[in-house]
Amino acid sequence: MFLAVPTNRSPFFFFGKSLFLIVGLCLAFVANQAATNTAVVQADAGLRLALPANGNLRVENLRGGVIAELWSENYVLVSAITDSGQESRSPAVVRRTESLLSLRVPRGAAGAARLNLKLKIPAPAHVAIVTSESSVEVRGLPAALLVQTISGEIRLELPSDAGADMLADSKTGTISSSFPSAVVDQARRPQLQARLGAGGKGVRLYS
Repeated sequence: MFLAVPTNRSPFFFFGKSLFLIVGLCLAFVANQAATNTAVVQADAGLRLALPANGNLRVENLRGGVIAELWSENYVLVSAITDSGQESRSPAVVRRTESLLSLRVPRGAAGAARLNLKLKIPAPAHVAIVTSESSVEVRGLPAALLVQTISGEIRLELPSDAGADMLADSKTGTISSSFPSAVVDQARRPQLQARLGAGGKGVRLYS
């Protein structure tokens, strides 16, 4: 799979489709499932959710894709859209503990329409995003980022001055990078391992 790199946009990383799940995740999120808080207010603009003090956020959508971007507010904003762009009430199951904010959309019934999650995320968040066969797009660099998909595409857009320690791998797909310092070698594992700028923020992408 080939992707041309546009010259008028921020540098990004791109994964082609893959058929295998890469294990060995590099961010750990520990939740106390005995103490959950599922009381959430659904506003017209979406769900407004407070992060725990440690900033841990896990998003799993088994019914569609995920689009996430950073913003300056101190809470997570979640909404849902169909593939045609129509807004929908979010089906996400929300759990919040002292150590983790978790959003999960289970698989739909046979024939059910796909639903994609749109998120706005505070910059200090430690984010893990998981999908099945659907794409993930992230705009901006949170404090830490893990993206894992079985057979979807991953797109990460970063500012040119981003500082991150990057690792990316795809079992059968292709990886493209527009960062000169992030060289892709399809013959090695992981296929991309690089430091952007001064480094510091961990980024792990697996397909």
